[in-house]
Amino acid sequence: MPPATIFTARRARFASVFGWSIKSTAVLTGPQGPVNLTLNQRSSCDMKPRLLAALVLVFALLFTLAGNGLAKDELNANRVPKQKSPLGVTGTPTYGMLNINNWQFWLEANGRSGYNPFIDGDGGIFPKNTSFVIYQDGFIFGASLIDTRTGLPPASEKIRVGGQTYNQGMVAGAIVNGQPEDPNSAGVRLYRIRRDFNDVGVDLRADAADFFQKGLNAVTDADIANLKAQYAKDWAEWPVQKGAPYIDRNKNGRYDPPPANVSSRDLIANNLDEPGIAGADPNAPANQVMWTAANDFNEANSRGLYGAAPIGLELQITAWAYQRTDALGNVVFKKYRLINRGFFKSDSFYVCQWSDPDLGDFGDDFVGCDVSEVAGKLVSLGFVYNSNSVDREFRKFNLPPPSGGYDFFQGPLVKGDPTDVGIFDLKKRSGFKNLGMSSFNYFSAGSAISDPPQTQYEGTLRWWKMLRGFIADPSTRADRKWIDPAGTPTNFPLSGDPVAKTGWIDGDGRGTPSTLPPGDRRLLLVSGPFSYAPGDTQEVVVGIVAGLGADRLSSISVMKFTDRFAQNTYDALFAVPSAPKAPSVAVRQLDGEIILEWGSDLGNVNQTENSNPVPYVFQGYNVYQFPSTTSGLSEGVRLATYDLIDEVTVVLDDQFDPQSGQILRLPVQLGSNSGIFRYHRVTTDAVTGRPRLRNGQEYYFGVTAYSVSTDPFATPLTLESTPVILRAIPQSPNPGTRYQTALGKEVANTHSAGIADATVMVKVIDPTKVTGSGYELRVVVTDSIFIDADLDPSNGDETKVPNPKWQLVRGGTVVLPASTDFKISDANPIGDGLQVGISGAPFWVAGTEIAFQAYAKKGQDINTIRNVNASNWSPVNWGGNFFRGGLDVGYNFFGSTLLPYQVTKTVEIRFNAADGQNAYNFVRQATGGSGGSPYAGFFPQPFKVLDVTNPSSPRQIDFAIMEQFDQPTKNNVWNPGTAAGNREYFFIIDEDYTPTAKPEYTGKTLGFTVDKPVLYAGWYTVTDPTKPPYEDGDVWRIKATNLITAGDRWTFSTAGMNPTFSAETQKADLNKINVFPNPYYALNAAETNRFVRFVTFNFLPEKATVRIFNVAGQLVRILEKNDNTQFLRWDLNNQNNFPVASGMYIAHIDMPETGATKVLKLAVIQEQEVLEVF
Repeated sequence: MPPATIFTARRARFASVFGWSIKSTAVLTGPQGPVNLTLNQRSSCDMKPRLLAALVLVFALLFTLAGNGLAKDELNANRVPKQKSPLGVTGTPTYGMLNINNWQFWLEANGRSGYNPFIDGDGGIFPKNTSFVIYQDGFIFGASLIDTRTGLPPASEKIRVGGQTYNQGMVAGAIVNGQPEDPNSAGVRLYRIRRDFNDVGVDLRADAADFFQKGLNAVTDADIANLKAQYAKDWAEWPVQKGAPYIDRNKNGRYDPPPANVSSRDLIANNLDEPGIAGADPNAPANQVMWTAANDFNEANSRGLYGAAPIGLELQITAWAYQRTDALGNVVFKKYRLINRGFFKSDSFYVCQWSDPDLGDFGDDFVGCDVSEVAGKLVSLGFVYNSNSVDREFRKFNLPPPSGGYDFFQGPLVKGDPTDVGIFDLKKRSGFKNLGMSSFNYFSAGSAISDPPQTQYEGTLRWWKMLRGFIADPSTRADRKWIDPAGTPTNFPLSGDPVAKTGWIDGDGRGTPSTLPPGDRRLLLVSGPFSYAPGDTQEVVVGIVAGLGADRLSSISVMKFTDRFAQNTYDALFAVPSAPKAPSVAVRQLDGEIILEWGSDLGNVNQTENSNPVPYVFQGYNVYQFPSTTSGLSEGVRLATYDLIDEVTVVLDDQFDPQSGQILRLPVQLGSNSGIFRYHRVTTDAVTGRPRLRNGQEYYFGVTAYSVSTDPFATPLTLESTPVILRAIPQSPNPGTRYQTALGKEVANTHSAGIADATVMVKVIDPTKVTGSGYELRVVVTDSIFIDADLDPSNGDETKVPNPKWQLVRGGTVVLPASTDFKISDANPIGDGLQVGISGAPFWVAGTEIAFQAYAKKGQDINTIRNVNASNWSPVNWGGNFFRGGLDVGYNFFGSTLLPYQVTKTVEIRFNAADGQNAYNFVRQATGGSGGSPYAGFFPQPFKVLDVTNPSSPRQIDFAIMEQFDQPTKNNVWNPGTAAGNREYFFIIDEDYTPTAKPEYTGKTLGFTVDKPVLYAGWYTVTDPTKPPYEDGDVWRIKATNLITAGDRWTFSTAGMNPTFSAETQKADLNKINVFPNPYYALNAAETNRFVRFVTFNFLPEKATVRIFNVAGQLVRILEKNDNTQFLRWDLNNQNNFPVASGMYIAHIDMPETGATKVLKLAVIQEQEVLEVF
């Protein structure tokens, strides 16, 4: 009879054995058949220690026996014990995890990967925080050898196989000066870096939860500090000298370590080298990288794998991932660099990617391979998928089964034709080519073809068969190929299409050997043979890809789409554009609402919006609510999209369509020309659909930035940053604190200096950050720029003008730095909780010189009018910038000595026949054009022209007109007719009026204007011919824009708007202290899983001590609070970290800084937990 077996040990993560947090089902299988185990996991606080110890011993014994039930677990029994603890923080960790994207993937210092040391396997999880796709994988090599010292095969074991499967044929450590490193030395470890670990605002809590294998709520600040310390250590000690890759950004051919504590932004901005890996674009590096070196020099380890002696190889592994929301976010890259440090050569060397995939439930898997041709290149893909439509592990997460696969993105490099181009070390190599997958193999645990025996040379001989494309039969049996259903021998069994149900597919019962029922599969991707000599280095890059569709088959389609995208990206040497930098989001937690704000980190805003790779340009922001901090972008509910106002709105791109199971062109960005906002207010729960946010409840939000390609054929068409998911808890102000203003409140301001026609907007965005101080918005001029003052592009930017900027100052502190953005919008910068903007015209903004023109009839007040609706005029559109093309500054009509930005005068034409002035008249002839119109005289006009820039001291100035010689309106007076051909032009000249003609006008033509300070010029007609063009008593005003200059100042104050604190108010608020939920009835709506139980105390001051007693007066737990929040959680455990029993509890709260105490009663009804049954 088989020994007792329990199927939980390697399938469950135990948060704490002593806390009885058992995650999976337990079934004992023994002589009497299956026995279901039921356990009340939450024992009372007074459970006898002896009983606990006995139960722990029983479970430890059962878990020890677990290895006897499955073939892979039998093999695991021969493992060499680990010499170091899995996670030696700030020391020598032997394990690490890639978790920057949608994978959580483990790697060990000796080369074993996809193996979680905490649960003895299942170390490839996808999607993140769900179930596993990979139980374990490894790299295998094998060859028929020649000893170069003798020219003969070795005396024994000519065929040798090494690497990693369940046993490890290699030990950690590089080969230095011909000798393997001591695997126990400090420098021999798994190195793990994350390039943004020093960045402000990066939340490492989820990373720490993965690294320490804790729940998110159990992660402490010390855990995060330790994780960051390990990142810093590995960053500083990155072993470039051993072969670890680095980015030579300064291109000097050597590694120059960057300064400590440098941000990821500054690494690129300052052109610094950095540890890690990048392709053709050094500024598009991997976001997370792990590196290790191992060797097969240890004979015990080498023979402990498949019985063969060492070959003498060093294996360097670089694993990396990208923090992206596109297909690259579903890929883990592994580069195997194999260096021949020994004396053997081979002309038949093979490499293999081996994997034991467990797609959720390990007993219902199928596998397959894809060797089809895509874009003239053979695919080299092996993959796993589910045989059933539902997988019981993924069902726990309400997910269909995903699909996972392996692809040789870069096979071994061999000589090719002169036209071939291979890849090595992420560089193109002409005249070489990369081998693809030469064979695919598979088998299943418990079947006729199963795992080769470990520790025995027979295992090597069976592997030698598989490496050459044969079935893994015993060595005594003749080599035999797979035979496809058509009777043809093949190196590629199961190369059909499970989605289309064509070709040979797993489980169809065809082929020889015939396919197997669903089960616990292994898959092998082999590449070779190639020649390999002492001193040679070979490289293989494998991509681990995954896809999640709407069902088990569409997941294959998504996985293959991911694979194609990743292969194309790799072939382009990762010269792919990066998404915009993620916004730096601040969270403000208010009563019943959350404010998200990302406009105060101006450096980050600039990088997000202005540093995108061609042809991608920044387009907008998306705001999301997520179900949890570990959610993926696809799980988020989009709350808003804030995009530029332009022709780009909804963006379509290739995406998986869950309804059809196909890759279709679907909407991916939902722009609406809303304009850019850099804040968002949340008052409703979009995830649950509740109309209000609940105070004290955790919610999860993120803001992303996206760019869109200007090339419509780019792939992808849009790039979106990975969301940084932030926690937010709506809450009343902390005890004693009161907020005195609210989002959207406008702050009055005063134009305290200068005369610019400008408007300043000050609006509260973050009421918690308002200071109560006074402010000054200053306009400063510190430099000059060149502008195209004449609006003629052909002349270039030839005019140097002052370059005004505005800044916001509080006392002597600059709150918002100098800006040239002179418009008011929701995209204005934010500082001290205030959004500030100014709308006006600086010197260099052409086409804004005229503020308005006004016309008042007799008896009307011209000061109350800003239009010419009362006039009898219509414009002739000659291309002017004002009055629908009929009016402009003189420079833009026939010329002027005044450049447009120099026109600053306001003029009035006062119509009165009895009090007029003379004007210079030029008459347009039949030839010569307008500019050639000769001077005709100095004639009286029924109006007077005044410079009223200073209303208290008007100044009379010159006026000139032009008339057409043959028109009825030619009468030496400016009186427009109904036809444009009347050509009644006018020119207002900034020179003091004289009652006699100035001699410089006589004998001139209209071209004289280029030598005169013409302010304004225009060409009008009469709208209604039954009425005169003007009447006595009318007033016409042309108002110049008072441009923003260095003399302008605006002031405002936020006095009385800043948050206040009162000790008296605090004492009153302490009466609101409460605990929720109360009663605790088996669960809390805020709990994220069944192993995280808690109640929350609220309205607490910064320092408090909570003592919890049972009704017998026994002290159960002491909780200490010393932070600036008002909340404190009790995890419903006693002081010994055991769950408390159901019952009534008394909470005595002592608040020493306030001198107050509070007593609360709390009812706890614990859930009786029953282990699930397989």
